[in-house]
Amino acid sequence: MWLVGWLACTPSPTDVVDRPTSTSDTGSTPTTPTAETGTPPEPCERPPVVAGDLHSAEAMALCEAHEDLSLSGNLHLDGGGVVDLPCLCDLGGNLVIGDVSSVGLPRLRGTAGQILVDASPALTVLELPALTQVGRNLAVLDAPALTRLSAPALAHIASDLRLERSPLLSTIELTALDRVGDTISLSDLPALTTLDGLSALRDVEWGLYVNGTGLVVASLPGLERMGGPLALVGNASLERVEGFPRSREIAELRVNDAPHLTSIGGFAPDTWLWDLRLKDDPLLSALDLPAQTDIVGVVELEHVPLLASAPHVSAVTDIFNVRLVDTGLVDLDDFEALERVLSNLVIVDNAQLPTLKAVALAVRVDVGGTTTVRGNGP
Repeated sequence: MWLVGWLACTPSPTDVVDRPTSTSDTGSTPTTPTAETGTPPEPCERPPVVAGDLHSAEAMALCEAHEDLSLSGNLHLDGGGVVDLPCLCDLGGNLVIGDVSSVGLPRLRGTAGQILVDASPALTVLELPALTQVGRNLAVLDAPALTRLSAPALAHIASDLRLERSPLLSTIELTALDRVGDTISLSDLPALTTLDGLSALRDVEWGLYVNGTGLVVASLPGLERMGGPLALVGNASLERVEGFPRSREIAELRVNDAPHLTSIGGFAPDTWLWDLRLKDDPLLSALDLPAQTDIVGVVELEHVPLLASAPHVSAVTDIFNVRLVDTGLVDLDDFEALERVLSNLVIVDNAQLPTLKAVALAVRVDVGGTTTVRGNGP
């Protein structure tokens, strides 16, 4: 684990330094290169450790006295203005970024806790060029002026990635991010039009929730496994879901409330897909998903009046729950292999589906729960 490695590099107790009370206590001037000089910062080598929690002024005072430094506790950046910490190498607790206008952390390699940007009205850019690991969450919440988040070396987030309620955030540069240990939430980001900044993402333990963005095409070319939902909900500009050539496991694909969505496809042919939930996608007409075998969890197609087929289940014998409401289905040939619905079977208000075909399926299969068939075609 990264934390073990980080602790292994931590100096002995004799290297712990005192905390100055002000900049006048340091007795020296900064020597570490900063972004303003145009000189790349030197890598950290066995930095001394400061114990306890710090705020902006204390941390900046320490950087005037030390070229390299690690903190064992939490760091709170607040008080407005510019916070430049070129000496900070590692953080043993949380990094909390509040009311500041600019943050300089050019050499921060990792945190054992979370990185949280919360209620930061003036922050426009957050750059963490040396960051490789986050021990808990990386969360940006309520950052109304933020336009860019850049951490191009970040490979692993142990828990959640949450970017929410930041209306100007248009650029996400997490191009080395390989794995997220829990959930990704991209919510209320109307300026975000692409997922290109997550192009290397390979594995998400739980799920990806994308809601209220300006996304036009949903594509994750590096994704192999999504342990929970791939949920695209309420993205008014979304036109296509495509470009998942390395996928092998998607626990759930959910695409709801996408008024301009026309097609879903582009997954690897051997991808295992357990649940499919499509709802309120009035222009969706093309569904090209990998063929499944034997058993799947959920097939819910609701208010997709142009969708005329679901070929990915043509070989499936068992489905836990089937819900077909207001679709463009003209027959149920894709369900010919179906033998059992373990929970409920709903076939309702499919104007082009002959009632006799809906009834025939309901009679033929073994339904473990309730069966509802009504309002279908002649």
